[in-house]
Amino acid sequence: KLILLDSLLQEIAMPFRPTSSLMSRRGIEKRKQEQLVRAFHKADKNDDGYLSIEEYIRVFKEHGVDVAAEEINQFFTEKDKDMDGRISLKEFCGYKTLTEKAFEAMDTNSDHQITKPEMMAASERNGRRLSNHVIDTVFDLYDENKDDKLNYPEFCSMMNRRKSADLERSRSRTRSCSEMIN
Repeated sequence: KLILLDSLLQEIAMPFRPTSSLMSRRGIEKRKQEQLVRAFHKADKNDDGYLSIEEYIRVFKEHGVDVAAEEINQFFTEKDKDMDGRISLKEFCGYKTLTEKAFEAMDTNSDHQITKPEMMAASERNGRRLSNHVIDTVFDLYDENKDDKLNYPEFCSMMNRRKSADLERSRSRTRSCSEMIN
């Protein structure tokens, strides 16, 4: 009777094992992410939401890790997915950046390059159809090897310039508001 009861309990419990295992893994992953977020905020000494190379180096030094400059540059470059010279929280935690997602969305044939027709199609999907002139200008500015395709580093260069311009406009508005108040 005990053997029969034991096997019956195992059969009843069986469907719950994968679920509880999955829930356990999710809990572990959530704790890991929380630890990464805390580590990031602790390392972000100037609270700008990014880790600079200097802040990144400081983390290694504070933990007594002796790492060569080449290794630090390699680690930093691997984390800096959008190639803007900083590591965001998303990059630090291993999530895809907006730049990566945008590139993948435009690269419809998954050949790791964006053509002019792909850029045009993406602009149409977003309801902001770009003119041929604008797309030609983008490629003139950012297609460094002049193959009529934007590879990921070229795309990042374009996106980072746009982010810098947006940031500067925001700073300019903030300065204007401050000047009006004072």
